[in-house]
Amino acid sequence: MSKDPRTRDLAVIHMLRKRALDAGVLDEDGYRAVIGGIMDELGTPGAPSAAALDAAGRSRLILAFGTLGVRLERAPSLAPGHGSPVVGHWRSRYIGSGREGFAGSLSQKQADEIARLEDRLKWSPDPTRLLGFIERQIGRSLHVHELTKAEAVKVITGLRRLDGAPRRERRRYTSPRKPTA
Repeated sequence: MSKDPRTRDLAVIHMLRKRALDAGVLDEDGYRAVIGGIMDELGTPGAPSAAALDAAGRSRLILAFGTLGVRLERAPSLAPGHGSPVVGHWRSRYIGSGREGFAGSLSQKQADEIARLEDRLKWSPDPTRLLGFIERQIGRSLHVHELTKAEAVKVITGLRRLDGAPRRERRRYTSPRKPTA
């Protein structure tokens, strides 16, 4: 996974674009019109291009795909160097940086857990539900792939509480008792 958030966002945008084009939800002109509208709103000059967008524009574009119903759904991933799907291994709709990424950005395991909890709560058809929840939890409007590890922990904890999942037991440190003579 790329260490640069701009590159990561552009990769997500291009995957979403391909999915939208393949599904017939958008054509190339429609895609350019959506980007052009976002660029006009933000006052960004130039030809409509995802590469010309800043972080806020890229987030808006990803959200626009979500409102059109185009998302990175779970799909079988391929083992590195192999042409067959790995049994039981799924690529998440959200992308975390993993071990190689930024020290502070969420891991792929956290991104997968957010997607799993979103499915359990039956929020997955509506992207605005999770975005609103994230904003309430951390006080900022961010997409899942923009969360830090600490913010992802807050979101996951909140989602688990909504889901009714039992809280993990905290281990209390107890000092060893001295034998009484």
